[in-house]
Amino acid sequence: MLLAVAAAQAGEAGGTEAPVRVGDFNLEPMGNLAYANGTLTIHPKAMLTVGSDSNVYATETDETSDQYVGGLVGLEARYLASESLRAALDLQLRGNRYFNESNRNMLGGTGALNVDWKGEAATAGVAANYARFDDPLVQTGQKIQRQNLDGEGYVGWQGPTTNARLGAGGRSVQYLEDVGGFQADQRSYTGAIADLRLGMLGGEDTETYLMVKYSSWSYADNTLLNDGSQVSPVLGWRTTLGGRTKLVLEGGVDLRSYDEESGAGADDKDVIVPAGILLVAWPWTERSELSARAYAKADNSLTSNAYLVSGAQLAVRWGATNQTIIFASLDGMRIEDTAAATGDEREVRDTGILSLGAEYTAVKGLAFRLTGRQTASDAKVKTSGDYDRTDVIFDTVFAF
Repeated sequence: MLLAVAAAQAGEAGGTEAPVRVGDFNLEPMGNLAYANGTLTIHPKAMLTVGSDSNVYATETDETSDQYVGGLVGLEARYLASESLRAALDLQLRGNRYFNESNRNMLGGTGALNVDWKGEAATAGVAANYARFDDPLVQTGQKIQRQNLDGEGYVGWQGPTTNARLGAGGRSVQYLEDVGGFQADQRSYTGAIADLRLGMLGGEDTETYLMVKYSSWSYADNTLLNDGSQVSPVLGWRTTLGGRTKLVLEGGVDLRSYDEESGAGADDKDVIVPAGILLVAWPWTERSELSARAYAKADNSLTSNAYLVSGAQLAVRWGATNQTIIFASLDGMRIEDTAAATGDEREVRDTGILSLGAEYTAVKGLAFRLTGRQTASDAKVKTSGDYDRTDVIFDTVFAF
């Protein structure tokens, strides 16, 4: 079959074109490439980035600043096999090149495949995701290259007043650098994942639900970090207030079990920590929104078996004109180990992040964004250092 170039502007094919995800940017596309019958649509996309990082290695002293250029190319494909069966593929190749610190250069990206089937009530599907990236670690602020791969299959039920979903699969997390006092194999692991969700619908777009998540991890080299598993039951409630404001409330616990204590006397072979989120989002106009959230969650620690991260965020997006959006956010979080060996103190780190910026859509499918971000992180126990970081990033984003 031949691909036809359809200058499918929004509305031309019987509805507004769904936004295309370009990196972390949602953009209404300029058009699409489509089969003549419209069952397959393809959106090419790209992003060009110029950035500056005042503290590349997140150090307390002797900070190293550098500038970099980055590029992203990709495509998003959506295939409607029938009214019941659809598939989506999203591929993005992304790279960064630093002017001076060439050891921080990276070639990575993301890939996602989703196949979903929906009957009159039953649902089923499979999903696979891959990502290679170097986002800063929440415990240290260091940028470390790593790659994640996970896949899951699910079955479910979608009724008029109830819904259910059961999924199971696996995950692989591979670190690609021996930095931060750890070898890559000591952080890399594979494991199983599973989730169960039961929901009951009410009026006014209201739902009460129970979620239970399970995961396990087995390190490639467990000479330093311990294998284990976790189960997290959470009870949730979501609704819409006044026809516009979204409210989500979740609360539960994270139950973690490890093969060994992280150190003599740490008493963290079994760990219980709170898990939850409170989210309020008020879109006062079509292009403007004020949101606030608070959260608590756990993860495996680099310095004990587990840590708890708790925090809050206040964010605003204001549609100043039909083409311009001004945005700002303020984040604060505390990362705290759940235990420490006898004679040691628990690692605690407080981090605050202030972001400001603007987005400008020149024409449909072409936008520009300028972001300034200031991070200040304070380690309460001085086995790891404080750091400050200033990022300035300019993105040019395109989607067809």
